[in-house]
Amino acid sequence: MSERLCYIRRTDRGMVLRGLRLVSGHTDDAWSVEPGADTDLVLETINEAGEWIKQRLDGTTSKHLDALVLDPDGAVCTWVKPEDADPTMLDAAISEGPIEHDPDELEPVTHSALGERLPRLPREVDFETLSDEQTSTGARRAIIAFPDVPGRLLKDTLDSMGVRPGRYTSIWHALCAAWDPGLGSSSSASRIVSSDAPIGAVVAIDPNDARLIWTWSREGQLICAGTMRLRRAHGEHEPRAMVRHGDIARLCADWLSWSSQLGVSPSRIVVIGEPMPAEFDENTPAQDRPLDPAQMGAMLTQRWPEATLDLLGEPDPVGATLQRLAQREQSSTLGTIAGLEARPTRAHRSMFRWSGLALTAAACVVFFLAWQMMSRSGAIKADTREITKLKTDTLSAYNSNLVLSPQPVWDLEAERNQIARAQAPIQIPPPKPILRALETVSYVIGVPGAEISKITVNTRTVTLTLDVDDVSQAEQINSALRSIDDSLLVWNSFNPQPRGGKVQATYIASWQQDGGQS
Repeated sequence: MSERLCYIRRTDRGMVLRGLRLVSGHTDDAWSVEPGADTDLVLETINEAGEWIKQRLDGTTSKHLDALVLDPDGAVCTWVKPEDADPTMLDAAISEGPIEHDPDELEPVTHSALGERLPRLPREVDFETLSDEQTSTGARRAIIAFPDVPGRLLKDTLDSMGVRPGRYTSIWHALCAAWDPGLGSSSSASRIVSSDAPIGAVVAIDPNDARLIWTWSREGQLICAGTMRLRRAHGEHEPRAMVRHGDIARLCADWLSWSSQLGVSPSRIVVIGEPMPAEFDENTPAQDRPLDPAQMGAMLTQRWPEATLDLLGEPDPVGATLQRLAQREQSSTLGTIAGLEARPTRAHRSMFRWSGLALTAAACVVFFLAWQMMSRSGAIKADTREITKLKTDTLSAYNSNLVLSPQPVWDLEAERNQIARAQAPIQIPPPKPILRALETVSYVIGVPGAEISKITVNTRTVTLTLDVDDVSQAEQINSALRSIDDSLLVWNSFNPQPRGGKVQATYIASWQQDGGQS
């Protein structure tokens, strides 16, 4: 099944629709704006074009349109530095007005080279940076700019009619996908371990618009492109275009500039078209002399000797390109215009509407939940006030001072503990086994020369004061007391003090916690 492609012909630097061409594998229909039509009525012209496309699609079994192809009218391709390849910077450089210069100043006038290479472009322009994978490392990057207002309006009109093209591209991309000599070889040589696809140049001579269109590409991927006007000549049955010496010289000069900027050059050249030779007198300058196909091929070979040249005698290169794409169905290799393809359609607007409705519904649900939470918050606040009032009344009835206390809970806890202690039964601790302890001590201190001066007993300690002959005897008694093996007393300290001819020794012991009762 063949594809259908619609070629958009424009004028006035790409801002006004001039005609359409609907091409498939077996059909080629054309529509053009009436000669007396008012070109200012842009929307009416676009609506008529959309109706014509829909009528042509309704008469076929399949109502699908595979691609919209823009002509190169008003399009520009140039190079920039890699760091300047940004749509915002490009737009600012082009929009920059002329710099005012005072003739008395010594500083030279500076111009924006980018602004000079993209002159007088309309505001509705999409800039697209071409891929740098096919060029040398560190080289300039190519950008293309398409004034695509008719394409946008036609896309909106077709979308309202239910026709949605699959791709939005240009004749530059179409020439690469249809005639690139390295495109078919790379796909057929899948078993080759290593291959370097050549860079191909395609030159199309369009007699209908008297225009020369050229592209560089590798494996169908656009590297750079350009157009130039040709002198129109009228044949017997159809329009023709003349290619002169100056046209080929200008083409090769452009190629030389691109080669120096990108670091690559084409090794295959495919020329599509039939330039019309014309008679000239001997006084005609060399650059104005028309060339026949053989002379044009010889001149290209002379100016670009390293490339292989193929001449294809097609009277209608644009139609042949579109039919070749329609029959080969190579839409996967056909490049696109990103800005035009990304323009929202009715499906996008429907998605936005449904998304808005979903967000509105979610907002309503959130509002309902918030309202419920606010209602519950009001009820909780009312309960809190009721509980606070009940607490205040209860505390006032018990103790009015607790109402003003910053810590009423702690104050109540302190009073509760005080009441609990006041109501608890009095516990008398068991008596200490004093008699048993004295009996045990009497065995130790009953030695000659030791006299008991004082014995003090209480619930915590036992203090024994002895008068002995000397310090050594006091130390012996201390050792004997510490060596007693029982669970009554623990002798902790010993303090001897001389008194006259005697030594007064004081021994202190503490009661064991688990001591027995007497």
